[in-house]
Amino acid sequence: MRSVKPTDASVLVVAEGDTDGARNHTRGHLFEMFIGRLFNAFGYQDPSWRERNVTSNGIELDLKVSHTLSNKPAIIECKAYTSAVKIGPLTQFYGKFSALRRRSPELHAFMVVTPRLTAEANEFYETIRLDDPDFRVLDANDVYESLVDRQSSILFTITIATPTRQ
Repeated sequence: MRSVKPTDASVLVVAEGDTDGARNHTRGHLFEMFIGRLFNAFGYQDPSWRERNVTSNGIELDLKVSHTLSNKPAIIECKAYTSAVKIGPLTQFYGKFSALRRRSPELHAFMVVTPRLTAEANEFYETIRLDDPDFRVLDANDVYESLVDRQSSILFTITIATPTRQ
């Protein structure tokens, strides 16, 4: 069987909600949970509920994990957008990472974006990537490749219960 590599993979997160805001909020949390499972497949501890959205000095981080072998900590920012992620969220997260790393030099950071970065954001990331191997951006194509590497679809089903009216 011949394998086909996508030129621009997509990660589709479908969520229910009464409003666009409610659906977007749920979609964001579902994406974070999926990414937590993906990182778990690569040897990171599965983030617990209390480790999600950790606030440190008023900074909200989507996921906080550590690698099971090295015990090195990592933070993960998840951005599931319908269009390319602009430079602002990238520079903000890199700034947060840089500040946190001053107290924890072994810290790593991953920013997972879908579908990808804008050209301007990607240009900025390339300058960071050359000098800072502890900071990495993963886009939808990287997520796809990670799933293929593990020969797994990382089965992920979440049931969201809606309250029943009496």
